[in-house]
Amino acid sequence: MNLEQKPSSPCVNLCRLQRPAEICVGCRRTLAEIRAWKNMSEPERLAIMRDLPSRPDLLSLEAG
Repeated sequence: MNLEQKPSSPCVNLCRLQRPAEICVGCRRTLAEIRAWKNMSEPERLAIMRDLPSRPDLLSLEAG
């Protein structure tokens, strides 16, 4: 990654934590993942991003 590129991120600017699980409703990352994100390597970020689609869609659960 060159210095001008931003690190990969699943953030969709809909930042709200679902309690008590502490999972972001927008991107499905845990609070611990969000806190550690800037210090993770790009391969670590990409591994989490590959896993995100298998996590529950909290937005649809809230609507239903």
